[in-house]
Formats: sequence, C-alpha cells, structure tokens
Amino acid sequence: MTPEELTRFGDFFVGQLHANNFEVAMELLVETMLLSPQFLYRVELGLPAADPAAEYWSLDPFETASRLSYFLWASM
Repeated sequence: MTPEELTRFGDFFVGQLHANNFEVAMELLVETMLLSPQFLYRVELGLPAADPAAEYWSLDPFETASRLSYFLWASM
C-alpha cells in the first residue's frame, strides 16, 4: 500500500472505531479494502514515455509480468 492509502484507511478505521466498537470497525475496514478498485480490477497505470508527445505509456516490470501471466494462463 502507498503511504496515502495507509493514511486514508487508517483515518477511516479510527473514525469507525470512535463511532462503533472494534469488531464493527474492523469489519468495515476489511469491507472497504476488498471493495477498492485496485483490489477488484487489474489496474495498469504505466510509466510515462520519454517523449511527452508520445501516445503510449510503457508498463513497469510488475505490470508487464501481470499482463504476461494473464495472457498465458488467464490467471495471476
């Protein structure tokens, strides 16, 4: 997780902890994480091309490996 995501989920948990008990706060936190688009979908953000006028972005090594895996085995 990125530091921004960690802060956002941490703040959400603390807010829920003040409004509910620990079990409900944890349940809502896990539910929120599992409903995140980054968890549900394979997101490819890519790296910007060296030429700003280029119409494509290159994939980072993890995205390349993920795309190859889904192409070859239709799975992770």
